[in-house]
Amino acid sequence: MERNERLTPYWDVKTSADGKKTLILKLPSCVFPFVAAEGKPSHITVLLKNHPIMRGIPDKFDIPQTECYGGPFHVPHPEAQLFEEKWDNGESFPGCSLWKVGKGMVFYFRPGHETYPVFKQAEPLKIVENAVRWLGNGAK
Repeated sequence: MERNERLTPYWDVKTSADGKKTLILKLPSCVFPFVAAEGKPSHITVLLKNHPIMRGIPDKFDIPQTECYGGPFHVPHPEAQLFEEKWDNGESFPGCSLWKVGKGMVFYFRPGHETYPVFKQAEPLKIVENAVRWLGNGAK
């Protein structure tokens, strides 16, 4: 997927030569137009400081080694974007978001890769712990 492609989800109506209309639905494809596994640092800025998932997290912190991602992120607009992640090369990504799905909630957390020790760092571990506790208690 390219950066300038239409963001998903979307729908179109196609009309055939005989006038018959067909609805075409493009579901979220959850793809990343740019990925670089260079192990360079990312810089996190918390956007929703009072959200329970961000409890005990500094307003800004760095991840010393991680993958770099660039948008746009082809997913529906989240109900909440908890932080933004930026890299020194100018890329940025909505690194932590929440969506309601039916009676449930989806928690998306971008940082982390098996190559780099992201989950040995206090801040990512605390964010995941907070998310599990908050979601496990009914996300109130």
